[in-house]
Amino acid sequence: LVLAFISETAYCTTSEISAGLGLSNVAASNSAIRAYTGGKISKAEVYGKVGQRRPSFVMWAKDASRFIDYT
Repeated sequence: LVLAFISETAYCTTSEISAGLGLSNVAASNSAIRAYTGGKISKAEVYGKVGQRRPSFVMWAKDASRFIDYT
């Protein structure tokens, strides 16, 4: 379900996956991480401030080109 949700969007956050599928954030994150480590999707980590140890949020997409707006 998570892979299909990600494939149908340009890109999405873990929270958007969670809300869209009615899953916990942990379940959505774990499923997305498995798809990423399996080479099925791309991942972007967004840091809101310099020096952060962890990203503010993570975005997922079917492939990396979806993170770039060509319009």
